[in-house]
Amino acid sequence: MYYWKDSDDTDGPVFNWVDISSVGTDLNIGDEEVSVPLNLGFNFDFYGNIYNTVNVCSNGYLIFDSDYNDYYNFSIPNSVFQPDNFIAAFWNDLDPSTRGNVYYLSDSSNKRFIVQYNEISQYDSLSTNTFQIILYKNGS
Repeated sequence: MYYWKDSDDTDGPVFNWVDISSVGTDLNIGDEEVSVPLNLGFNFDFYGNIYNTVNVCSNGYLIFDSDYNDYYNFSIPNSVFQPDNFIAAFWNDLDPSTRGNVYYLSDSSNKRFIVQYNEISQYDSLSTNTFQIILYKNGS
């Protein structure tokens, strides 16, 4: 069973920001774009499927087996709408072509893969968002 807890929850994970803006690779993705498959550097077990690559979407999520790029978020799971096999950290209409950068780093020495959305503009807004997704080889 998979679940999530916020670092603000009493028994949630310890907040751990790893700034990769100076050492990560800038994906240079624009509005409604998805990266090419990126090598995680390890096998990652996600709902019983093993992945060693992931695609990064400009709209705030990682997707394991597709180049889906929709900005509209809906209840999941959903038998009508895609995507499947994804991690939605901040699924919204984000536009890195207006402002911000999306970086990634395969950190093999610490057995983790990090994606950092850095000051990404929300579509048609002055608001920006900075957040990370960190995948560890152990599945967390």
